[in-house]
Amino acid sequence: MRISIFKRLFGKVEAGQQAATAVGAFGKHPAWADHVEFLGTPDETLVRFQGALYQRGIAGNVESGAWDRLDASQRVEGFDHALVWWLGERMVVARLWSSVDGKGRGKYPMVACVNAPTATPESTLARALELLEGLKGEIQRAGTQDEVRRAVERAGVEARALDAFSSSREGGGGATATLRGPAIAELARVVNAPDEPQAFARAMYAMARETPRGCRCAEPAGGLPSLWSGGRTGSQPAGGAGGTSGDGGTGAAWGAEGSSRAVTVRLPAGWPDAARSLGGWLAVVLTQLRPGCGPGGVGPYMLIASSSAKDRSGGWVDLIVGEPQAQSLLGLSASDAVVPISSRVPYTLEPEFMTRIDQLVSTAEGRAHVDVAVSAPRSGRLFAGKARMVLLAGLAAAVVGVAGPAARSAAMAVQPAERDPSRSGVQYNTLLEQFRDSLAAPDMDDDRARELVTRFITDVGALPGGVLYLREVDEFVDSLREALAVADGTRAPADAGRIGPGVLSGTKHEVLSAERVRFSLPVSTGRMSLEFFKVTIPGRAAPVWMGTTEVTAEQFSEIVRSFGSWEDLHRLMPAFRQDEDERQGPRVWRWQWTRRAGAADSVAMGLEAAAEWLRRSELAGAGDMYASGMDPGRPAMTMPMQHIPPDAALYVAQLVRCRLVTREEWGAAWELHRGGFEPKSANLRDATWGAHRDHLAARGAVGRRLPSADAGAFVPTLETDTDRQVWDSNDGVLWLSPADGGAEGGVGGIAGSLAGNVAEFVVELPVDADLTSARSIRAALDANPRAVFVAGCSAIGPAGDPGKAVAAVLSEAREGYADVGFRLAFSGVGEGPDSLVRRLTSLMDPLPLLRRSP
Repeated sequence: MRISIFKRLFGKVEAGQQAATAVGAFGKHPAWADHVEFLGTPDETLVRFQGALYQRGIAGNVESGAWDRLDASQRVEGFDHALVWWLGERMVVARLWSSVDGKGRGKYPMVACVNAPTATPESTLARALELLEGLKGEIQRAGTQDEVRRAVERAGVEARALDAFSSSREGGGGATATLRGPAIAELARVVNAPDEPQAFARAMYAMARETPRGCRCAEPAGGLPSLWSGGRTGSQPAGGAGGTSGDGGTGAAWGAEGSSRAVTVRLPAGWPDAARSLGGWLAVVLTQLRPGCGPGGVGPYMLIASSSAKDRSGGWVDLIVGEPQAQSLLGLSASDAVVPISSRVPYTLEPEFMTRIDQLVSTAEGRAHVDVAVSAPRSGRLFAGKARMVLLAGLAAAVVGVAGPAARSAAMAVQPAERDPSRSGVQYNTLLEQFRDSLAAPDMDDDRARELVTRFITDVGALPGGVLYLREVDEFVDSLREALAVADGTRAPADAGRIGPGVLSGTKHEVLSAERVRFSLPVSTGRMSLEFFKVTIPGRAAPVWMGTTEVTAEQFSEIVRSFGSWEDLHRLMPAFRQDEDERQGPRVWRWQWTRRAGAADSVAMGLEAAAEWLRRSELAGAGDMYASGMDPGRPAMTMPMQHIPPDAALYVAQLVRCRLVTREEWGAAWELHRGGFEPKSANLRDATWGAHRDHLAARGAVGRRLPSADAGAFVPTLETDTDRQVWDSNDGVLWLSPADGGAEGGVGGIAGSLAGNVAEFVVELPVDADLTSARSIRAALDANPRAVFVAGCSAIGPAGDPGKAVAAVLSEAREGYADVGFRLAFSGVGEGPDSLVRRLTSLMDPLPLLRRSP
C-alpha cells in the first residue's frame, strides 16, 4: 500500500503498512561547488541514513583528521564500498565511490542509496546493488546538476519494482523475512581455506566476543543451533586483552551498561561479489543475533563491503552493531593493519564451539528457507522534539517546491539527538565576535593580544562537538598560531598561508627555509606539491616567489581538472582533432578523448603522455627518424608543459592564485642563481642535438624528408643562422627532460631549470588587467599584443643568453611552441616589522564565522 508523503512524514505508519521504496543520492560531484544536498525522494529513513553515515561518520573522521593520521600501510585510499543497513522491516542499500566537487576536493565520497523492503533480503539486496551500480555510472557521466537529478529520478522509478518483488509477511510475532538456509553453509565454505580451516569459526567467535550478551539468540530462527548458549567458546591468543566467559565472550567492547557506542567486527569477505558477501553475512547476523538489539536497546546492523580489495588477502566486510558513529566507521579508509580481519586472529577455539559451528553449517545447508522475525519502529518516528519538526518542515517544503536554501540546510543538518545540534556552532561564533571586539580596544597592545589569542584557542577547544576540528575553525586557529609565531620571531616567509596558492581552501604550506616554501594542494588524485623560491627585486618592498621548476604536463592537467574547466581551457588552446594533430616538433602530451552521453563527437577532457615524440613523416620510415644508436627516450607527464599559448598559461596560473613572471623578475632570478649554472646539466641544444641535425641532413640528401631538428621551436624574429647556434656541451639528451626535480629545482637545480629544458613565457600586462576567466584573459592579451616575451634557452631552440627575455609575436605564440613552457609566480608581502595586533585584525576582515552547524 502506498502512503502519501505527508502521511509518511507527519503521521504514524499503521501496522501492516510499509513505506514505498525510495532512492536518494548525496556527497561530492564536480557539478556542485560543495556538498550535494540530498537528491531524490525526501524519505525519512534515507535522511536518517545520511546523518549516520555521512554527517556523523564520514565527516567525523575527515574533520577530526583521523584518516589523515593513518600512514600508507594503514590506509585504503579512496572510496569504493557497498553496504546494507538493516532496520527491520526496511533496509538501506548503498553504493559509495570516490568523487570530487567542483573545486577538486575529494575527501568525501558520492553516495547513492535505496530504502528497500526486507521480506527477501538476499535477492532484494542483489537487485538493489545492481540498480545502484547503474545509477553510479550515470552520475559519474553526468556533467550538470540537472543530469544528476534526472538520473536519480529515473532510478527511483526503476526501484519501485522492488516493492512488487518483495513484500513483507506477517508471522506469529510480527513481520518476517525469508532467508536461504544454504547461504550460511556457502559462506563458511568460501571463507575457510586450506591454510585457514578455522577462518569462519574465528570470525563467528569474534562476533560472539564483541556483541553484548543480550544480543545473542539462545534459540536462533528456523531451528538453527545457537553458537553461544552455554559452554566455553574459546580463549584469546596469548597477550590478548581481557578473558573468556562461559557464554562466549565478555561483551566488554560496549563499555558500561547502557552505553550508546556501536562496535565494529571486521569479517572476511568470502566472495569478490559484494552482494553475495553482504547477503551471506546478513544471513548469519539475522539468524544468530536478536533483532532490534544493540547498545542501549537500539539495534540497527550495518554491513560494509570494501570493493577496492577483491582478493582473499584484502577483502573484508565490516559489521557495525548499533547506530554508526565516526569511530565505528573508521574502517571505511583503514586497512586491516588498523582493524584486523577477525578470521586471522589466532583465537584458541574450544572443541564444543567448533562442534556448534559444524552443526550450524550442516543444519543451515539442509534448510531451503529460514524465516526470521524482524523488528522496526512501527511509527517511523526516528527523530524527536524540535529536531523532528525542523526536519519534517524542510522535507515537506522540498516536496511542494518551496524550500529555500535555509530550509534545505536545516533538513540536511538534523541528527537524531535530543540537544540542538547548532548550539556549539553558535557558541563558537559568539566567542569569535567577542575576540574581535576585545581586539579593537583602543589601548590594545601585542602583549594583551597574545593573551587574547591564547584564551580564545583554549575556549574553542573546550566547546562540545569537536568544533576545534572543523576545517574552517582549524584553518583559522592555525592562522592565529602562525601570527603568534611571527610575533615571537619565527617568521613564515611571505605569509605563505595567506597569499599565492596558500589561499586555496584545503592547501597546506611548509616553510623549507627563509628562501623556500612548498604548497601541498588538494587535487583529484590526492595532493600535488608546488615549490617556490624567493627573489628580492631592488627597489621593491615585497619579494616575488617563483616556481623552482617549469609547470609540468602533469601539474598542468591536475590544476585544470581540480580547479578549472576543460571547456574554458579549450577556448584558449589551438584546435586539433583526435587524428589531426599537426603540431611541429617534439610533443610531451596529447589529449585524452572521451565521448559524453548523447554527444556525436568525442571531446578532449584530459591530458596524457604522447605515444611518441614526433609526428611520422609520410616520406620516411621509423628507421629514418634517428641515427643508429640514438635513443630519444619517451615523453612523460613529468616533463615541462609545452605547445601552449600564453593565454592558457595565464589561465592555469590564476587557477592556483598565481601569475606569470615578468622580464625584471626573470633577470633578477637569473642573477641570483647564475652561479650554479652548468650547461651540461641544463639540457640545452648541444652536441646531441647537433648529431641529430647532421643525421637529418644526411637523410635529406637521399630524398628522405624529415622534420627539422628545431621544428616547432621559438626563434627570435631578428635572429639569423640559428642552425649553427649550439652549446659547447653534451648532456646526452635530445629532447626534453623531467622537470620535477624536487628540492633541487629540477634539471641542474634552479639555474638549470631557468636556463634550459624549455624556454618560458614571461608576460607584462597592466596591473589592473582582468585575468579571472578564459574570456577576460584573451581580451587582456588582445588589448596588449606586445606584452608577451620568451625568456631563457631550451633543448632545441638556438643558443643565447639565459638571462634575457625577447619579444614574441602574439599570433605565433598562440599557436604554441615545442620548446616554450611557463613558470608560476606570485608577489609576497612586505618584509618590514608588523605588529601582532595588525596581523590579528587583518584575519578578522571578513569575520570568519562558522556558517554550517557542526
